[in-house]
Amino acid sequence: MASGSEAVHYIHLHNSSQSVLEALRSQRRKGLFCDVTVRIHDASLRAHACVLAAGSPFFQDKLLLGHSEISVPPLVPA
Repeated sequence: MASGSEAVHYIHLHNSSQSVLEALRSQRRKGLFCDVTVRIHDASLRAHACVLAAGSPFFQDKLLLGHSEISVPPLVPA
């Protein structure tokens, strides 16, 4: 909690969730703020760790262990 001598600043964001997702997608395509590499077979892509962690327990577990490069295991047909 702020004491009497500390200033409190607020930031109001005007973006809807859709525009935030569009901005994240644009940043990823440009390679901006990407902090993890995902490898699938022979391909790799740069991604936002917070987006991967929010959408997948697999990625969250890897990222919590400090991985900055994650290989996705191949799927085995049932």
